[in-house]
This record gives sequence, C-alpha cells and structure tokens, in this order.
Amino acid sequence: MDEGLRHPAWRAAILAGLTLPLAVPYWWNPARMDLYFGGSLEPLPEEVRDTARFVRSEVGPSAVFAGDAVASRWMSALTGSRVLIARDFAAPRDWGSRIDLNTRLVRGAGDPVTFAAQWRVTHFLVTPALLANYDVSLSEVEARPYLKKIHFAGNRARDFIVVFALARPQA
Repeated sequence: MDEGLRHPAWRAAILAGLTLPLAVPYWWNPARMDLYFGGSLEPLPEEVRDTARFVRSEVGPSAVFAGDAVASRWMSALTGSRVLIARDFAAPRDWGSRIDLNTRLVRGAGDPVTFAAQWRVTHFLVTPALLANYDVSLSEVEARPYLKKIHFAGNRARDFIVVFALARPQA
C-alpha cells in the first residue's frame, strides 16, 4: 500500500472527493431536495410581514410568544423572538404543558398568566387556524381580561394575525 494512503487525512480526503458527486443533486435541484424551497419562492402574506414589522419595532426580541404554532414559527424567524411552540421545531420535553398553556389562554381556564410565567411568555399570537382548533371566536378571545390587543393585521373575516400582550386582570 502506498505510504500516503496509510495516513488518515489522505484517506479522508479521497473519501470526501469520491462522495462529493452524491451532493450535486442538492446543489443543482433544490426544489427536489429542500423541503422549504417551494414555500420560499412565494412572498410572505402581508399580515405576516406587517406583524413582524410591528414586533421588531414595538415589542422587541425579548418577547416570548405563545399561540398559533405556524405564526409563532414566522415570528421567531422574522423577529428573533422566542416562542413556546412552533411548527417544525423540535418538540420540547414539556410539550403537553405548553399545549395546555395555549388551551388556557384561548379558553380562559384557570390562571393562564401565572401558568405562562414559568416560560416567561409575554405575548399571545392568534390566527383563524388557532381559533378553529379550539372552536372559539375572536370576540371571545378579545374579551379575556388578561389579554390586551396590541396589534391586528389582515382581514377579520379571513386571514389575520392578532398580537395580544399578557396582562393581569383588572380587579
């Protein structure tokens, strides 16, 4: 055997060179190889862009969002904020408790603000999908004493994102 091939660095370089062609389809056809490529071609809906602008300018990156898992994913990516749950993110060990918090915030059960404090949740994102999931109307959620609506984007009859700040109920 050639003296150079005995050295692990040379063997690794040769192996990398031989496997490089296997990566070509990813570079040449991202639509086929990348799960998110197709979705990245469409511009984000205006209500998502508008809400992200609001969060960046008025709320800031220290916010922690609960609420709709899809909207939370976008807010995390576009604003640098932390989120309780997000679609396609790794599920945390306490996933069930985080879903329970979303349920409490939507339905008004128990003391959701105190329960939210363990994750330092400061804001709640509401979309039609979230409301449909719990069979609750936007008017019902807006009436919760611990939620203060600070931003609305979209059309109330169709697609919208509402940002609520968590607040203590007035006595």
